[in-house]
Amino acid sequence: ANNTVVVLAAGAGGSGAGDLVLTADTGAIVRAATVFTYAAPGAISTVTPSIGQLGTNVVIEGSKMLGGGDKLVSASLAGQAALSIASATNVKIELRANAGTAGTGDVVLTSSSGSIVTKANGWTYSTPSKITSTTPDRGQIGTRITIAGTNLLGQFNGTKIEKLVLAGEEATIVSSSQTKIVAEVARNGSLTVGDIEATADSGALSIVTNGWTYLEEGTIAQVIPGVGQLNTKVTIKGTSLLGGGTGAVSVTLAGVAAAIVSS
Repeated sequence: ANNTVVVLAAGAGGSGAGDLVLTADTGAIVRAATVFTYAAPGAISTVTPSIGQLGTNVVIEGSKMLGGGDKLVSASLAGQAALSIASATNVKIELRANAGTAGTGDVVLTSSSGSIVTKANGWTYSTPSKITSTTPDRGQIGTRITIAGTNLLGQFNGTKIEKLVLAGEEATIVSSSQTKIVAEVARNGSLTVGDIEATADSGALSIVTNGWTYLEEGTIAQVIPGVGQLNTKVTIKGTSLLGGGTGAVSVTLAGVAAAIVSS
């Protein structure tokens, strides 16, 4: 504070219009009549769902939740800042839950005006999704993998895995449930190690750090001979032809299935 500017935060419990009264440390009093009005306080009416984990999509509804501000600057669920805020108005806020320890705590919203709106014990962290194994944990385009885990779809409202990312590249999902995901590698990544990230339609997110390795892309260097007929013995030479596997299961020549002699 100085002789020209004083910044303060309004206290709780006020209602209606009234005077501003400033008292200095000398006892001097400065007054302005009927210059501040207490608005009705913000309130949270519902949190849907009220239970979740890392990634859960949450909708908060209420009234005057921005408390006279023009935007929401922070939101926390049971003490953890939201992972992201998608949208916010006075009556509806959409956000995504961050990771948190299992337990119950308050929903707290802070707006650009400094107002704070709280719903006591409005959020409960459930047991998070967990990936327990990935088989195989390396491959290239076409590799079919099985991911096992627990609560992979999230505890509330999850019906399927919407997105699976392997070391930065999205995979094709074949099937999914709370305990298993089957997918195929849709494209080759560079020879690298990266995270596995599974996102359910509930928003629930499971991550395994450095859980997937892209192998060197397979290449065919030679086909000897390049011309033949029924029972012609053909030798294929190249690199990473088995894509991390132990044998070839099918080969076609000009669209016709061939009999594999060795691989």
